[in-house]
Amino acid sequence: MAGIEIKMLGTFEILVDGHAVLTQLTQSRKATALVQYLVLQRGERVPHKTLTDTLWGGERCANPDMALRAILHRFRSMIAQEHLTVLENCIVTNRGSYQWNTELPCSVDVFEMEDLAMASGQEKDPARRMELEERIVELYRGRLLPLSANEPWVESHAVRLHVFYRAAMIHLLEQYKKTGENERIVALCANALEKNPRAERIYLEQIMALEALGRQEEARQVMQRGLAV
Repeated sequence: MAGIEIKMLGTFEILVDGHAVLTQLTQSRKATALVQYLVLQRGERVPHKTLTDTLWGGERCANPDMALRAILHRFRSMIAQEHLTVLENCIVTNRGSYQWNTELPCSVDVFEMEDLAMASGQEKDPARRMELEERIVELYRGRLLPLSANEPWVESHAVRLHVFYRAAMIHLLEQYKKTGENERIVALCANALEKNPRAERIYLEQIMALEALGRQEEARQVMQRGLAV
């Protein structure tokens, strides 16, 4: 069966067997929000009213029930147009509730990151913990669903995931410093600054690592970038 990947960190993308699908979904803000919200519930059933309240919030909508059915129909039509049989039953409706189908062969970067964060927090072996944290840093390509970042149902998830990322990144940084792995520090800091160009400490850590490697000109350039932000 085809494998489904859903990427939500730094972007929003659905892939089937490695190929992006349903790219036209972005043309419908509500259809996109419907899919994103249900996926983030990690298989929990969402009552009809909870879903309409979430999608419309304070917006005026004469008939949210009918509007929700229309959005779901539009989403299923997109699936049919692309002949994506693997996604035909991705949203399950049952007695007034909606649910992302947990039986699909689907991987979600958010859930992988959450599981890794939990595992790393319980891991006793330092080397294994670092492996888990390196995967967390690799997965965290940016804030959760950046185009929907202002939605209340995104914000709470986004804050938690960023905490996981920062904790992993800082722990790795400290471990690399203990073992003098300056090349890794430079790469880790560069990755972190792409996500947060105002992180003063990260500039300093990268500068010190570059100087330890004898790369003075690069250290000077990093300092200038840090002063400019």
